[in-house]
Amino acid sequence: MSERYGPETRGIIDAINGLKKPTHEFTTYRVLQFDLTAARVNELVELEGWFDFLGVGKLTGSASIRINEVTKDLIDLAYVETMTVPIRRFWLTNVAQAGAELTLGLGGNASFMAKPIRAGRQIFNYEAIDEDGALNIFETSQTRIVLPTFLFATFLNPVDLKEGMLTKVMCRLNPTNAVTYRLRLWDMAINGAVLPYAKELTLIYEMDFDAADDTPYTIMLNRPFWLQNAGQIFYTIEWSAAPGNTMGSIALEGEVYR
Repeated sequence: MSERYGPETRGIIDAINGLKKPTHEFTTYRVLQFDLTAARVNELVELEGWFDFLGVGKLTGSASIRINEVTKDLIDLAYVETMTVPIRRFWLTNVAQAGAELTLGLGGNASFMAKPIRAGRQIFNYEAIDEDGALNIFETSQTRIVLPTFLFATFLNPVDLKEGMLTKVMCRLNPTNAVTYRLRLWDMAINGAVLPYAKELTLIYEMDFDAADDTPYTIMLNRPFWLQNAGQIFYTIEWSAAPGNTMGSIALEGEVYR
Protein backbone atom coordinates (compact mmCIF):
# COMPACT_ATOMS: atom_id res chain seq x y z
CA MET A 1 0.00 0.00 0.00
CA SER A 2 1.37 3.37 -0.95
CA GLU A 3 2.38 5.99 1.62
CA ARG A 4 -0.26 8.59 2.32
CA TYR A 5 2.39 11.29 2.45
CA GLY A 6 5.49 11.85 0.40
CA PRO A 7 8.93 11.75 2.06
CA GLU A 8 9.17 15.57 2.27
CA THR A 9 5.77 15.90 3.93
CA ARG A 10 6.52 12.98 6.25
CA GLY A 11 9.77 14.66 7.30
CA ILE A 12 7.92 17.88 8.17
CA ILE A 13 5.30 15.96 10.21
CA ASP A 14 7.99 14.06 12.10
CA ALA A 15 9.76 17.32 12.90
CA ILE A 16 6.55 18.86 14.26
CA ASN A 17 5.83 15.78 16.36
CA GLY A 18 9.34 15.98 17.70
CA LEU A 19 8.66 19.51 18.92
CA LYS A 20 5.60 18.24 20.78
CA LYS A 21 7.58 15.74 22.82
CA PRO A 22 8.22 16.81 26.44
CA THR A 23 11.67 18.23 26.99
CA HIS A 24 11.80 16.68 30.46
CA GLU A 25 11.29 13.16 31.69
CA PHE A 26 8.22 13.15 33.90
CA THR A 27 7.54 10.76 36.74
CA THR A 28 4.07 9.51 37.61
CA TYR A 29 3.30 11.05 40.99
CA ARG A 30 4.65 11.80 44.44
CA VAL A 31 3.00 12.53 47.79
CA LEU A 32 5.10 14.72 50.06
CA GLN A 33 4.34 15.40 53.72
CA PHE A 34 5.86 18.12 55.87
CA ASP A 35 5.70 18.72 59.61
CA LEU A 36 5.27 22.48 60.09
CA THR A 37 6.30 22.39 63.76
CA ALA A 38 9.78 23.68 62.85
CA ALA A 39 10.20 26.98 61.03
CA ARG A 40 11.71 27.01 57.52
CA VAL A 41 13.06 29.80 55.36
CA ASN A 42 13.53 28.79 51.73
CA GLU A 43 14.27 25.14 52.53
CA LEU A 44 15.16 23.41 49.25
CA VAL A 45 13.15 20.34 48.21
CA GLU A 46 14.79 18.56 45.26
CA LEU A 47 12.65 16.22 43.16
CA GLU A 48 13.92 13.17 41.30
CA GLY A 49 12.33 14.29 38.04
CA TRP A 50 10.05 16.84 36.45
CA PHE A 51 6.43 17.16 37.51
CA ASP A 52 3.77 19.34 35.93
CA PHE A 53 0.99 19.32 38.51
CA LEU A 54 0.76 20.29 42.18
CA GLY A 55 -2.21 19.82 44.50
CA VAL A 56 -2.49 20.88 48.14
CA GLY A 57 -4.07 17.86 49.78
CA LYS A 58 -3.85 19.11 53.34
CA LEU A 59 -2.72 22.31 55.03
CA THR A 60 -3.44 22.80 58.72
CA GLY A 61 -1.33 25.91 59.07
CA SER A 62 0.39 28.37 56.76
CA ALA A 63 3.17 27.71 54.26
CA SER A 64 4.56 29.20 51.06
CA ILE A 65 6.77 27.93 48.24
CA ARG A 66 8.99 29.24 45.45
CA ILE A 67 9.02 27.05 42.33
CA ASN A 68 12.19 26.11 40.38
CA GLU A 69 14.14 29.27 41.28
CA VAL A 70 14.70 30.67 44.76
CA THR A 71 14.39 34.20 43.35
CA LYS A 72 10.78 33.65 42.27
CA ASP A 73 7.87 35.16 44.20
CA LEU A 74 6.47 33.29 47.20
CA ILE A 75 3.22 31.42 46.55
CA ASP A 76 0.96 31.25 49.61
CA LEU A 77 -0.39 27.68 49.65
CA ALA A 78 -3.46 28.77 51.60
CA TYR A 79 -4.77 30.09 48.29
CA VAL A 80 -3.75 27.08 46.17
CA GLU A 81 -5.90 24.04 45.52
CA THR A 82 -4.22 22.87 42.31
CA MET A 83 -1.56 24.24 39.93
CA THR A 84 -0.39 23.03 36.52
CA VAL A 85 3.22 24.13 36.11
CA PRO A 86 6.57 22.38 35.38
CA ILE A 87 8.26 21.68 38.73
CA ARG A 88 11.76 20.30 39.28
CA ARG A 89 12.45 21.74 42.75
CA PHE A 90 10.85 24.13 45.20
CA TRP A 91 11.73 26.07 48.32
CA LEU A 92 9.44 25.81 51.36
CA THR A 93 8.91 28.59 53.90
CA ASN A 94 6.77 28.43 57.04
CA VAL A 95 6.66 29.77 60.57
CA ALA A 96 6.77 27.29 63.46
CA GLN A 97 3.24 25.98 64.10
CA ALA A 98 2.64 23.33 66.73
CA GLY A 99 0.70 20.36 65.35
CA ALA A 100 0.41 21.81 61.82
CA GLU A 101 1.23 19.84 58.69
CA LEU A 102 1.30 20.08 54.90
CA THR A 103 0.62 17.38 52.29
CA LEU A 104 1.39 17.99 48.60
CA GLY A 105 0.49 15.77 45.64
CA LEU A 106 2.79 16.07 42.61
CA GLY A 107 1.94 14.58 39.20
CA GLY A 108 3.91 14.09 36.00
CA ASN A 109 2.81 14.53 32.40
CA ALA A 110 -0.71 15.47 33.56
CA SER A 111 -1.13 11.91 34.88
CA PHE A 112 -2.06 12.94 38.41
CA MET A 113 -4.67 15.63 37.77
CA ALA A 114 -6.44 15.04 41.06
CA LYS A 115 -8.46 17.57 43.00
CA PRO A 116 -8.51 17.08 46.80
CA ILE A 117 -11.94 16.03 48.03
CA ARG A 118 -11.44 18.03 51.19
CA ALA A 119 -8.51 20.35 51.64
CA GLY A 120 -7.10 20.39 55.16
CA ARG A 121 -8.47 23.14 57.37
CA GLN A 122 -7.02 24.86 60.36
CA ILE A 123 -9.38 25.86 63.14
CA PHE A 124 -8.53 28.83 65.34
CA ASN A 125 -9.33 29.10 69.06
CA TYR A 126 -9.04 32.38 70.97
CA GLU A 127 -9.97 32.55 74.64
CA ALA A 128 -10.16 34.97 77.54
CA ILE A 129 -10.57 33.26 80.94
CA ASP A 130 -10.66 34.60 84.50
CA GLU A 131 -11.36 31.85 87.01
CA ASP A 132 -11.76 34.07 90.09
CA GLY A 133 -12.11 37.60 88.73
CA ALA A 134 -8.62 38.60 89.87
CA LEU A 135 -7.45 39.45 86.34
CA ASN A 136 -10.06 42.23 86.01
CA ILE A 137 -10.54 41.58 82.29
CA PHE A 138 -14.36 41.54 82.27
CA GLU A 139 -15.41 44.25 84.74
CA THR A 140 -14.89 47.36 82.57
CA SER A 141 -18.07 48.50 80.83
CA GLN A 142 -17.42 49.86 77.32
CA THR A 143 -20.16 51.25 75.12
CA ARG A 144 -20.35 50.74 71.37
CA ILE A 145 -18.50 53.96 70.53
CA VAL A 146 -15.54 53.81 72.91
CA LEU A 147 -12.01 52.71 72.04
CA PRO A 148 -11.68 48.92 72.64
CA THR A 149 -8.86 48.16 75.04
CA PHE A 150 -9.18 44.43 75.78
CA LEU A 151 -7.60 41.69 73.63
CA PHE A 152 -7.93 37.92 73.69
CA ALA A 153 -4.69 36.86 75.30
CA THR A 154 -5.24 33.76 77.48
CA PHE A 155 -5.04 31.21 74.66
CA LEU A 156 -4.29 32.05 71.01
CA ASN A 157 -4.07 29.38 68.34
CA PRO A 158 -2.66 30.36 65.94
CA VAL A 159 -0.95 33.48 67.27
CA ASP A 160 -0.51 34.92 63.76
CA LEU A 161 -4.17 34.73 62.70
CA LYS A 162 -4.87 37.39 60.08
CA GLU A 163 -8.02 36.42 58.20
CA GLY A 164 -10.73 33.87 58.78
CA MET A 165 -14.35 32.93 59.37
CA LEU A 166 -15.80 33.23 62.89
CA THR A 167 -18.18 30.32 63.38
CA LYS A 168 -18.72 30.06 67.15
CA VAL A 169 -18.79 32.40 70.14
CA MET A 170 -19.03 30.86 73.61
CA CYS A 171 -19.31 33.01 76.71
CA ARG A 172 -20.27 32.80 80.35
CA LEU A 173 -19.74 35.74 82.66
CA ASN A 174 -20.51 35.59 86.37
CA PRO A 175 -20.55 39.09 87.93
CA THR A 176 -20.91 39.66 91.66
CA ASN A 177 -23.97 41.80 90.99
CA ALA A 178 -26.81 40.26 88.99
CA VAL A 179 -26.74 42.49 85.91
CA THR A 180 -26.93 41.88 82.15
CA TYR A 181 -24.38 42.60 79.43
CA ARG A 182 -23.75 42.75 75.68
CA LEU A 183 -20.56 41.45 74.10
CA ARG A 184 -18.98 42.96 70.98
CA LEU A 185 -15.97 41.82 68.93
CA TRP A 186 -13.74 44.11 66.84
CA ASP A 187 -11.02 43.59 64.23
CA MET A 188 -9.11 46.71 65.31
CA ALA A 189 -9.21 49.47 67.93
CA ILE A 190 -10.91 52.67 66.75
CA ASN A 191 -12.44 55.41 68.90
CA GLY A 192 -16.03 55.64 67.71
CA ALA A 193 -16.55 59.00 69.40
CA VAL A 194 -13.90 60.45 67.09
CA LEU A 195 -14.42 58.24 64.01
CA PRO A 196 -18.02 56.99 64.21
CA TYR A 197 -18.28 55.74 60.63
CA ALA A 198 -14.92 54.00 60.55
CA LYS A 199 -15.72 52.34 63.88
CA GLU A 200 -18.78 50.61 62.41
CA LEU A 201 -16.61 48.93 59.79
CA THR A 202 -14.47 47.23 62.44
CA LEU A 203 -17.32 45.35 64.14
CA ILE A 204 -17.13 41.57 63.73
CA TYR A 205 -19.97 40.56 66.03
CA GLU A 206 -22.46 42.20 68.41
CA MET A 207 -24.90 40.49 70.78
CA ASP A 208 -28.47 41.43 69.88
CA PHE A 209 -29.81 40.37 73.28
CA ASP A 210 -29.11 41.06 76.95
CA ALA A 211 -27.00 38.20 78.29
CA ALA A 212 -27.83 37.01 81.79
CA ASP A 213 -25.65 36.49 84.84
CA ASP A 214 -23.71 33.17 84.95
CA THR A 215 -25.48 31.71 81.91
CA PRO A 216 -23.51 29.81 79.24
CA TYR A 217 -24.13 30.87 75.64
CA THR A 218 -23.05 29.20 72.41
CA ILE A 219 -23.68 31.37 69.36
CA MET A 220 -23.18 29.89 65.88
CA LEU A 221 -22.14 32.31 63.13
CA ASN A 222 -20.59 32.67 59.70
CA ARG A 223 -18.75 35.98 59.99
CA PRO A 224 -15.71 36.63 57.79
CA PHE A 225 -13.10 38.97 59.26
CA TRP A 226 -9.74 40.52 58.51
CA LEU A 227 -7.53 41.73 61.36
CA GLN A 228 -5.56 44.97 61.19
CA ASN A 229 -2.84 43.36 63.30
CA ALA A 230 -2.21 39.62 63.25
CA GLY A 231 -3.53 37.84 66.33
CA GLN A 232 -5.41 40.86 67.70
CA ILE A 233 -9.16 40.49 68.21
CA PHE A 234 -10.60 43.09 70.56
CA TYR A 235 -13.67 42.63 72.74
CA THR A 236 -15.85 45.06 74.66
CA ILE A 237 -18.52 44.32 77.25
CA GLU A 238 -21.30 46.80 77.92
CA TRP A 239 -22.86 46.18 81.35
CA SER A 240 -26.32 47.34 82.36
CA ALA A 241 -24.83 48.38 85.73
CA ALA A 242 -21.62 47.95 87.70
CA PRO A 243 -20.90 44.17 87.64
CA GLY A 244 -18.49 44.02 90.55
CA ASN A 245 -15.86 41.29 90.60
CA THR A 246 -16.50 39.12 87.51
CA MET A 247 -15.23 35.66 86.68
CA GLY A 248 -15.96 33.81 83.47
CA SER A 249 -14.80 33.07 79.96
CA ILE A 250 -15.19 34.15 76.35
CA ALA A 251 -14.04 31.77 73.60
CA LEU A 252 -13.99 32.16 69.81
CA GLU A 253 -13.72 29.41 67.24
CA GLY A 254 -13.60 29.47 63.45
CA GLU A 255 -11.68 28.68 60.31
CA VAL A 256 -8.32 30.17 59.40
CA TYR A 257 -7.94 31.62 55.92
CA ARG A 258 -4.42 32.93 56.57
